[in-house]
Amino acid sequence: MPTLIKLLDTSRRLVMPGTVSQEDYANQMEAAQKELKIAWSILENESNCLIEKANTLCALGEVALRRGEPNPERYFIQASSFFESLEGEIHKQRIVHINVKICICLEGSDKIKAIEYGEKALSSYQTQLKRLISETQSSSKSVEAQTSSDSESSSATQIDPSIQKKKNERSMLIKILSKLQFKLDDLKAGSSTSPNLEGTSVAPAGHRDGKEKLSQLIQVLRIDKQFDN
Repeated sequence: MPTLIKLLDTSRRLVMPGTVSQEDYANQMEAAQKELKIAWSILENESNCLIEKANTLCALGEVALRRGEPNPERYFIQASSFFESLEGEIHKQRIVHINVKICICLEGSDKIKAIEYGEKALSSYQTQLKRLISETQSSSKSVEAQTSSDSESSSATQIDPSIQKKKNERSMLIKILSKLQFKLDDLKAGSSTSPNLEGTSVAPAGHRDGKEKLSQLIQVLRIDKQFDN
């Protein structure tokens, strides 16, 4: 078991492109793949260890994607099937992230399926954003009501950690949604140029700003003071 834990830790030690030399990066990806395949050979026939199996497959998919290997989506699709059998919001979130990865994997080989997975993720992210906005508004009103007699009540919602955490999550979701919307628009248009969902990039020439792509959704959700400037 200690050996397996060490092997599984590989998925948390994957370096990002640009942080090391190209040669070192290629060598590290190759070494990571070998370790992860050993880990999978140990886990594959286990009847439980579902989370470990799913995490290992996600890591294998990530390495295959970064190395430019064919059909890396197969790992993510198999990992998603394991997460689907697990209960809990965190596992549902992993499925959403996996759908984005599958979209990235398929964009060069099967645009129709790539769009399908991307739209699944987009819908889930939109639902999360609506929930976060609702929760943020409800929490803010609750704190304001509880502190209405306090002279510092006006700043209570700004310093409440739980509210601030939700606001941060909300801001991050808006950024993810804008990038994913760009990606889907370009796939539907058959464009080969689209923003990197895993990093920053310049939008294609003539493309509207990412947040404009969310304008309809945001207008539906917007309530006075619900969004911070």
